Amino acid sequence: MSPNETVTQTLTGNGLIFERTERPGGKVPWWWVRDERHVSKAQSQTYRHRETLKTYGCRWSKKRRSWYFIGADLPDEIAALAGPQDNTNAPVTQNDALVSDATATPRYSPRLTGSATAVRESYQQRVLRRFAEQFQADLERITRCPALPAVATIRLDDPWA
Repeated sequence: MSPNETVTQTLTGNGLIFERTERPGGKVPWWWVRDERHVSKAQSQTYRHRETLKTYGCRWSKKRRSWYFIGADLPDEIAALAGPQDNTNAPVTQNDALVSDATATPRYSPRLTGSATAVRESYQQRVLRRFAEQFQADLERITRCPALPAVATIRLDDPWA
């Protein structure tokens, strides 16, 4: 972002960030659409939705490595890529009982991608996760193939056999 631009509005969700930038005295604001984190092309949400972005008038900025849309309002189809936005700050109640805003998370979830509370995986966690994945793959391979009978070959001409 250049020093003479100001961010006036930000939407986040589904791994995407939508920023509205304006220049002082400028005519039309620009909307920038980018991924929350720098990821590979295969994991990029903007790459996944590139056809939708192109269809509704977004263009790619090679310098910023993000999509941009020039206009006062972002089209609803593009804003829908961020998912539903909760603009109310009131706590949610159901049958006069306060409902927790926290979503249920799996018991073991070291990779929390796409959330603001994502914690970087430590080296020990990464090694343990890789070991568990390899163990699971080996276990599936062993259970998929029936055990072969053990066959021993003894050479009679070898005195040390």
